[in-house]
Amino acid sequence: ERRKDFFEERRMLAALSEGRARLRPTETVVKNVTVDMDALKQSNPALHAFYCSMLDELAEDTRPEEVLRVRIGNTVEPVEGGYYRWTLGVKGELVDAKDGDALLGDGDQAMIRAVTFDLHPTFSPASVACREPPFTITRRGWGTFKVGASLLLSNGETVRVDHRLSFSEGGAETVCLVPVGRKTAATTASTVCEGNSAENPEDRLPRMEGVLPEEMHGFLGDPSWKAPILTTRCDAEARPGYNTMRADEFNEDPATLRVKVQVLANMIRASANMVAYTGAGISTASGIGDYATKAKNSAAMRNQPKLRSNLDAQPTLAHCVLTALAREGHLKHWVQQNHDGLPQKAGFPQSQLNEIHGSWFEPSNPVVPMSGTLRGDLIKWLVEWEEKTDLCLAMGTSLCGMNADRMVATPGEKAKQHGVGLGAVIVGIQRTAYDSLASLRIFAKIDEVMALLAWEMQLSNVGPAGESVRAVLPAQAVVGPHRYRVPYHTTGAGRKKAGGEGRAETWDLRPGRKVRVTSGPGKGFTGEVVGQRGDGHYRIALPVIREGDPKHGKGLVHYLLGEWWVHSAVNGLIPQLPVVNV
Repeated sequence: ERRKDFFEERRMLAALSEGRARLRPTETVVKNVTVDMDALKQSNPALHAFYCSMLDELAEDTRPEEVLRVRIGNTVEPVEGGYYRWTLGVKGELVDAKDGDALLGDGDQAMIRAVTFDLHPTFSPASVACREPPFTITRRGWGTFKVGASLLLSNGETVRVDHRLSFSEGGAETVCLVPVGRKTAATTASTVCEGNSAENPEDRLPRMEGVLPEEMHGFLGDPSWKAPILTTRCDAEARPGYNTMRADEFNEDPATLRVKVQVLANMIRASANMVAYTGAGISTASGIGDYATKAKNSAAMRNQPKLRSNLDAQPTLAHCVLTALAREGHLKHWVQQNHDGLPQKAGFPQSQLNEIHGSWFEPSNPVVPMSGTLRGDLIKWLVEWEEKTDLCLAMGTSLCGMNADRMVATPGEKAKQHGVGLGAVIVGIQRTAYDSLASLRIFAKIDEVMALLAWEMQLSNVGPAGESVRAVLPAQAVVGPHRYRVPYHTTGAGRKKAGGEGRAETWDLRPGRKVRVTSGPGKGFTGEVVGQRGDGHYRIALPVIREGDPKHGKGLVHYLLGEWWVHSAVNGLIPQLPVVNV
């Protein structure tokens, strides 16, 4: 159903070849099951506070500037025979929305053009129209009933109000408030983006110049969107020696950013096979440095936590939001250029994560040197998703020509040249050589984009940034301390791959147990388990594994095995164990 709902938008994207297509924002789509704000306050106070600020902003943006106070009431007098003569009337007063007592004009003349009264069916006629003020009718009867009145306003809207007749002395009156002069957040954002708003200080800031609109906003973006603001000027190259750009930094103005994130949310809802492709920029907020930041006053380096070791880094909001998108079925796969294990610490499943450039938490996949060799099974997996994906969300990567950049290039080219799929969305504060291939380009800090995206997608199951999600193992999988029942063969291959014979049932990670590496440049190397850290990761002593190291295969170095590997193994979610017992 989700795909059907956005079929028209998919057709819009495919129409690019005809030169008519442009991505457009919509208002926030609220899910049928609304966010449980009380539960969110307990699980993620920071995101709860942000959602509250967005609700306040939404309430302010949708608050009417003017209100029509409608008074519908009746007077009454008894007549002979036990009957009553009653007069029913409607009046309107235009008042200020913030000060309900401040009259702005004569509502009868200014706002109400006609009134149709719907009486009890015993009256003939039962429907009476008044085309001009005073909007009153007088009738005679013996019983009370509910009267309906349909008001035709001068702005073309029709409003329905009800009143129950009363034969008490003095009659009765019903007062209703009808919003008029309403403005919405979406309208305001569009107006700002089209340059129709009053001048504001942002208009005097330096902006991106000499760049085609499609590289500022994406080739399916709206050329009328304002150019990104130049926040940091830097003459140095972001990645010297590679296919790179200057290290200048840019940021969208708030209104344009909101609109672009709304567009991104629509693309995600329309996608069937969305992939995330992330680089070092997604982890800078955790305290881990990147390669492309060159400016001394870079926005990426502000308010970074100080780490004793990069191994102690905790997931950022971006990691947590991507994980929530996966839980809700939007994000199907994640290609991670980084080695930091932050997706898994946020709760993202190892079975859906391709750490193509190596990991600090997997002995069979050490960090790949710049001139090194990508692991064969991982490059095969990469190519599979390169062909399968219809939307790639690239964040925090300089896209300087790495082999894995095909995750952006291929879907981008398919969408731009053939109108197939939704293409690629690039998020980051620096320009990249692939910007011309982006369907949508967003210049902003990643966590800001992801906070707004969480709001637009109405995500509630978002873990708090700065905290790791510890794996919970099923009781039947734990044989004893550090011993786990796993459905894998003694070679480390899963049951389905290796067949049922000779498979290992217990994975023994007790201190002192001998293990062998199953893949990568250290395939066949043996070592032993040293112990388990306080954060759950196992330390394993092995010869030097890194490809190209002069000491390769020699000495002993402590490598980490992330605790999430145990969770994936006992559930049979990975094709092969990183290490097996000897």
